[in-house]
Amino acid sequence: MQGFRLSDRFYTPLPLAADGTLLSDELGLILRPENEMLRLVDPATGQSIPTINEALAQAQVEARRADQAEAELARLRAELALLRSQTPKE
Repeated sequence: MQGFRLSDRFYTPLPLAADGTLLSDELGLILRPENEMLRLVDPATGQSIPTINEALAQAQVEARRADQAEAELARLRAELALLRSQTPKE
């Protein structure tokens, strides 16, 4: 991997870090080769920015969890209503 910066109408090579990454001042991100793709990394946190496929997969997981939580809440509300209806009133 090689990066360049335009300086006085000429492109100058950017130095790679020891781990083979490149800091892009323009993007404000670290560029890290990963298999056949270029991974974008937030330099402030060190966290990889997910690809669109990774983000979609995570959204699907979270949607399933939300659906399960809503179903459990409905079940518990029904159970509570049943218990309240069976409790004698004073």
